Amino acid sequence: MEFLFTTVPETGHSVPLAPFAAELVRRGHGVRWYTGSRLKDVVEETGAEFLAMPAEWDPDQSDLSAAFPERAKLTGLAQGRFDIEHLFVRPSGAHVEALAELLRERPAQAVVGDTWSLAVGWLGERTGVATATIGVNPLMFPSSDAPPAGLGMTPLKGSLGRLRNRILNFVVRRFALASSVRLTDDVRAGIGLPRAGRNPLAYTANTQLYLQLSPPGFEFPRGDLPDFVHFLGYPPSRSQSAEPLLSEPQPYERPAWWHRLESARWVVLVTQGTIATDPKSLLHPTIEGLAGRDVLIVAVTGGAATEVLGPLPANAVAEPFIPFGELLPHVDVMVTNGGFGGVQLAIAHGVPLVVAGTTEDKKEVNARVGYARVGIDLKTDTPSPEAVASAVEKVLIEPDYRKAVARVRGSTSPGDPVERGADLLERLG
Repeated sequence: MEFLFTTVPETGHSVPLAPFAAELVRRGHGVRWYTGSRLKDVVEETGAEFLAMPAEWDPDQSDLSAAFPERAKLTGLAQGRFDIEHLFVRPSGAHVEALAELLRERPAQAVVGDTWSLAVGWLGERTGVATATIGVNPLMFPSSDAPPAGLGMTPLKGSLGRLRNRILNFVVRRFALASSVRLTDDVRAGIGLPRAGRNPLAYTANTQLYLQLSPPGFEFPRGDLPDFVHFLGYPPSRSQSAEPLLSEPQPYERPAWWHRLESARWVVLVTQGTIATDPKSLLHPTIEGLAGRDVLIVAVTGGAATEVLGPLPANAVAEPFIPFGELLPHVDVMVTNGGFGGVQLAIAHGVPLVVAGTTEDKKEVNARVGYARVGIDLKTDTPSPEAVASAVEKVLIEPDYRKAVARVRGSTSPGDPVERGADLLERLG
């Protein structure tokens, strides 16, 4: 059987799909993978054939301000709209054409993409090929039971809540994302697809199989979720690196301070991932707020030199990178700006959270953290040291948060999620 993968050219959108590609290769299937040049090693590690996107559609998403200087001037909804239009919608027409050509050269039984690979569903519309999405963000399906994605709002129960959601979905489509809707229709028309006037977020559900990499208990309850959505969750046994779901554990030499994990009363991990990495946002407030307290602070800079943190208090250590799969079994609370993969990895290891972030999809991730009670959402990008320390203390002391993590973690079906996902992809193919 032949599979064609495609992902947004960014680590967090691509690495989570690697174990599924590797498992399909292990089962004897042919796998090709069309994505950005920086993901070549990730793709080839799985045994799949790497196919490079054209350079014009392959910006360095680890430094979006350099790739799109005008983006740095935007915040909030305006920045979100810019990302939707420039990172996801505009390139999709070209990607549909490129993927269609790849299928003509070598047919595939199914095309697989990440949440924001809009070209996957559009390609299925145009060619009839079977399509699947692997969800690496919170669910963005329009629903009468949940507010529209992007607002960071949580559900209200009953008929009043459903009315609110219908109104909000209309307002977002017709006003907040009106330019994105028009652009989506224009791009679709350019590749021979009908205009639909739909929120581009809705097209993330425009496939025949949706594999969501989170437990069902993490998501907002929805009575109208399609039956082709399957919750796989995150497998801790395969998540040995700082990037979740790499196909194989990566070698790592433990630092000299590692023994302190065993003697510390509490261990607090703080990380900002690899995109929003300004240490003033969360690393500095956490270190300052918890300095001198009876905890060991482990600060991870996301690749930057630890010198950016300045002098550390005696109860803090720092590393540019740590395999979270090795570290999280020792952690009591994870403080993060709310990257989807890191949050899911913490839940998979039974670790409650303190989250503070509103950029990219973090507002949606963090709304779910608060709603599911698996942690505390500080609802800001720049919390004060006092706010972080207070939230960490509350999560450490009150057992309800750890109980909620155990409940959410246990809501996923038993079995290896990678194997279950591969089974479903084979069935689709």
